[in-house]
Amino acid sequence: MNNIIFIISLPRSGSTLLQKILMNHSKIDSISEPWTLLPLLYPLTENGSKTKYNYEVCKKGINNLINHLPEKENDYYEAINKAVSALYEKIKGQESYYFIDKTPRYYFILPEIIKTFPNAKFIFLLRNPLGIYASICETWLKGNVFLDEYSKNDLKIGPQKIIENYKKIKEKSILIKYEELVDNPESIFKRICKYLAIEYESEMLNNVFFSKKENELGDSNFKKFKKIDSSPKDEWKKFFNSRFKKNIAKKYLNYLDNEKIESFFYEKTEIKEELRKIKTNMISNLLDPIKYFLEYLKYLIKRNY
Repeated sequence: MNNIIFIISLPRSGSTLLQKILMNHSKIDSISEPWTLLPLLYPLTENGSKTKYNYEVCKKGINNLINHLPEKENDYYEAINKAVSALYEKIKGQESYYFIDKTPRYYFILPEIIKTFPNAKFIFLLRNPLGIYASICETWLKGNVFLDEYSKNDLKIGPQKIIENYKKIKEKSILIKYEELVDNPESIFKRICKYLAIEYESEMLNNVFFSKKENELGDSNFKKFKKIDSSPKDEWKKFFNSRFKKNIAKKYLNYLDNEKIESFFYEKTEIKEELRKIKTNMISNLLDPIKYFLEYLKYLIKRNY
């Protein structure tokens, strides 16, 4: 199947917004998050996984199966392509040509996806890293700045993996920035339609809330928006409103070396300057160190038990 679109991004990057608008096109269909390829392709990576069964034995079994195939991994990738394509073909509407697979954490298996679907379309969606950090903390961690295991992967492993694989298929993919998407949606979606070789339909932007299928997964806050709103792009500045949080943000930016940031078309110096200009709240300056110290103690106690 050559008509699959993969949206590749870190979580909290605006991928649900991008997917919803594309689904408004008459030739594009999707469901919220298929997740189909992670269990099928993850055993081919070098990483381990937590499962109720013995993952390492499972991985050995799959690799043993592959070793008995005439064309080894090529046969496995081809079989996955056919099986998943058949599923997506049954889901998408008859009038639609493309099916979008927008699944978080596909960055773990990007090389395997590229091998399995060499003719697919890839849309890489990027966002200011501090915007992602703040959104993760507010949405998933209830305001806590101490990251769980999943969030650490998203913020520390995800960027490098996305960059590495974007560089490999740069010529046959398209890269979009979230900030540009919400500021100039018409221009961005004309670019995407040109990349997909389909006619741009202005109706795509008329009712963002509309969906061909129920959104079981993805951004739960999305339903409150009926049109594209550019204000969320600066919401991260409200989150980093104390000296304590600003120091957390600085440490994260320092972790992301210049190559990682600049490859994402974000200048670290500009982000640091925006962070510096944020006025801190006096009460937050006093209470945040105490608040997060107590949160950290709770985390340590929970981990030990």
